[in-house]
Amino acid sequence: MQGNKVYTKLPKEGFEKCILCGAETKGTAFCKECWDKYSKQEMLDILNKHTKKETEKGLKITLDENKAEELTCLICGEPSKGKPQCKDCYNDVKNFMDTLDKNYTIHEFREYYYNLKDRIFIMKGIDETKKYCNKLIAIAMMNQNVNDDSSLMDRVYKDVENLIKSKKPTEIKNEEIKEKQKEKDEKNARIETAQDGHNVKSGMEVIIDDCLYNAYILHCYGKQIEEIEEKRKNCDWFIPILNGKGIYIEYWGME
Repeated sequence: MQGNKVYTKLPKEGFEKCILCGAETKGTAFCKECWDKYSKQEMLDILNKHTKKETEKGLKITLDENKAEELTCLICGEPSKGKPQCKDCYNDVKNFMDTLDKNYTIHEFREYYYNLKDRIFIMKGIDETKKYCNKLIAIAMMNQNVNDDSSLMDRVYKDVENLIKSKKPTEIKNEEIKEKQKEKDEKNARIETAQDGHNVKSGMEVIIDDCLYNAYILHCYGKQIEEIEEKRKNCDWFIPILNGKGIYIEYWGME
């Protein structure tokens, strides 16, 4: 391909073959025989049309290659070079195919396929789902190879895509649960214990609780404030006085 160039005169170098007949040349775009058949203007028109066509062809190949590089495996998400599956997942499919009964009829393969599809749908683990999706593809391929029936192959990749997608929300939810548990663990790690055994939320609260304890003041930590009925609200400390009434203490330690 000579690039997106427009020729105004016939080149004497840059070509190895005649663009019309394919005969070898010594740099020219036309061999001697083709040169003698056309005028210079006709050859320029032919050369520029040829260059434009080659440029468009090269651009299409580049776009197709880039598109192929962007495609990923339906099962694991790894680059698949324009194919539905990466090399590793396809090898798993071939291994599954070796275990299948080659004497199965179309009806038996279809029944096997749909039963397995239903089973995959209720699976909880994404890894187990991916494994059996490869087996689903193996069944479809084997049915096509043995019975010359493409009905399962026509739908298997779409089925697999939907099955994988159906598990992703669960995967995301599990990550959210793990993140919340991590926050809870970090919060619990900040809990400190006062002299009387009360688990409090900061070093400053340890000091306050110890002051009450060492002053022989009866107190409890985290008691619900009964006077507030519209919502549940706990105090930091409560000092009972008489008949369930007493003093609430709140430490404003928030930033």
